[in-house]
Amino acid sequence: MSNPSLANTMTRFHRVAVDWQPEPLAARLRFGLVALATDHVSESELHRMMPEGDVDLFATRVRHDGQCDVSSLRAMGDQLASACELLLPGTPLDAIAYGCTSGTVAIGFERVEAMIREHRPGIAVTTPITAAEAAFRALGVQRIAVLTPYVDEVSALVADYLEGNGFAVSTLASFGLETDIQMSTVPPEAIERAALDLDVSGAEAVFICCTALRSVSAIEPVERGLGLPVISSNQAMLWEMLRASGYRQPVPGYGRLLADPPGDGQN
Repeated sequence: MSNPSLANTMTRFHRVAVDWQPEPLAARLRFGLVALATDHVSESELHRMMPEGDVDLFATRVRHDGQCDVSSLRAMGDQLASACELLLPGTPLDAIAYGCTSGTVAIGFERVEAMIREHRPGIAVTTPITAAEAAFRALGVQRIAVLTPYVDEVSALVADYLEGNGFAVSTLASFGLETDIQMSTVPPEAIERAALDLDVSGAEAVFICCTALRSVSAIEPVERGLGLPVISSNQAMLWEMLRASGYRQPVPGYGRLLADPPGDGQN
């Protein structure tokens, strides 16, 4: 049966006459991010810090109910592989980050890595907590003052993880928040004040923990105020993706970790 509407459309249809050749995909680094379904912050913070013109970021989302308790965090482990399946299939990526500090601690990095590599075998995988560990070691620091947004149970999980991996948590302070949405509403100025209020006696660095905190603008003021290197979850995650991809150029404005990247041989 003929379709008059389609016939009328086809009378107006023509192929473009412009001569063109397909261009290759941009020869810049391509990073993947597995962000939480309820995350308002990590994509924008990573985009803000990205070296302009050198890196593209592509994000997918993993199902999460928004509660930041141990059982909800662990439940994400079953969803990671399917989330990665939707991350630019068929296009090479240089690194993938799972953007949840507490989620990595609750699930375990080995399982996170295995789930991501189910669809991206052989790729460099990072997480905020493992990136922070690598940053501490590269900076040669061992005693850490930690600021989190979490309830006590989750804050303690993060502290136990760090101490189990050879670091000393000299101070642990938190906002005591229960959901990702609450965490994303903490003003950067409040994060800065809370970090400056930390007891850093004996500490060698500060860790502002959680990708849901809008903390990157606080890094340099806190470094100036305390005289210590400051590592944030999103900053460390970007630093490790850049390092894994062979990018060694300074990225100013977001703390000494990015502005003066430590050499790989530094301990």
